[in-house]
Amino acid sequence: MKTNIYKIYGREGHRLRSSFFKSVKFTDANGAKIQILNSDITGTNDYSIMIVTASTWEDCKKAAQGQYTDGYFEDDRTGALEDIDFLLENWDK
Repeated sequence: MKTNIYKIYGREGHRLRSSFFKSVKFTDANGAKIQILNSDITGTNDYSIMIVTASTWEDCKKAAQGQYTDGYFEDDRTGALEDIDFLLENWDK
């Protein structure tokens, strides 16, 4: 299993609507495990953190893009989708 972490920001000048909701965990239609960390954990409404776990890196990226465009964030005015995998890559250093 592979895991990617992303930050999803609101569109410039906007806070991210979904960041006001309670954090959630779910499995998407393709079996990827998704965790969305919102302001109840992050302490900010400027962004949410999405943790995606799937069989391959490509499946992680597809699942993240799916949530960003048509899934969890579809009703938000989303801005940047920032890949913050460097957190995992440097974990043991």
